[in-house]
Parts: sequence; C-alpha cells; structure tokens
Amino acid sequence: MDKGKIIFIVGAIFIVIALVLSSVSVIMMSSVVKKLNGGTEEEVVAEEGEKVIPLSETTNFELKSPVIAILKSEISDKSMNKSIEIGFRLDNENKKTEGVLELMGANEGIIRDRISKLIETKSVEDFEKPGFTQNLQKEILDLISTAFETDTIVEVYFKNNLGSSK
Repeated sequence: MDKGKIIFIVGAIFIVIALVLSSVSVIMMSSVVKKLNGGTEEEVVAEEGEKVIPLSETTNFELKSPVIAILKSEISDKSMNKSIEIGFRLDNENKKTEGVLELMGANEGIIRDRISKLIETKSVEDFEKPGFTQNLQKEILDLISTAFETDTIVEVYFKNNLGSSK
C-alpha cells in the first residue's frame, strides 16, 4: 500500500473518532446544562425530592413585629443583638390554610417567643457560618409546623435580618 493511502485512512479514522467523541460530549453537556437550568418541574421534583410550589399558589403570613434576640459569643465577650422580620409561605392547595392563618394570627406572640428562644440558643459564631441562615429557616419551619401540627407551612423567609455587635 502507498504511504499516501495509509495516511488518508488513518486521518479518516481519527476524524470519525473525533466526531463520535464530540457528539458524546455535546449530549453530556446538554444534560448537565438542563439540570443546572432546572429542566422540567417534574425532573426537578424527582431529583431533589422536594416539591417546588410557585408563589402564585401560596399565601404569606408575616409577623407584625420583628423577632429580637441577644446572642453571646462562645469564644469572646462579644455579643450581638439580632432583629429578624420573619414571614411564612402557606400552601393554598391545602384545605387547612385559612384555619392555620387564623391560628397563627391569634398566636403571633407565642410564635415570636418560640422563635426568639430558638435563636438565643445560637451563638454569634453560628450566624457567621456559611449556610447558617438556610439551616435556621429550616429549624424555624420544623418548629412552627410541629407546634401547629400542620404541613400547610411550606417555607420560612426573612424580610430583614439585622444584627449589631458590641
């Protein structure tokens, strides 16, 4: 066989292999991009295990006054005053939503007191850790959902999370 034909065949084989590998990488990248962008709602629910409820299908309940707590440092004499305005999202699809809203309104002082006691178990250093706010919101959600014996409350959010150190 001629050297020219061998080089041509080897070049053609490399081109075919490159095309196959490129196709595979494009398919894999489109799968990754789809996951990063959320994909379809069903796919997100199936992968994460939690149902995402659109804002249009929820009702908000916000505490009229902020929750105030004094935090101590575990490693120094430093302390921090925290003032957090807290709100709750309730699922409109649940038939108990109106009843839970009324109950929360009637017991707002108790809600604020329990949340304040929970926050005061934390230290200044806890609030400085990354991801702590999300963990605190989950703890508050669990606390209030348990207190009201309901799964109607789907999210806790902070409108303002202010702190001042001494």
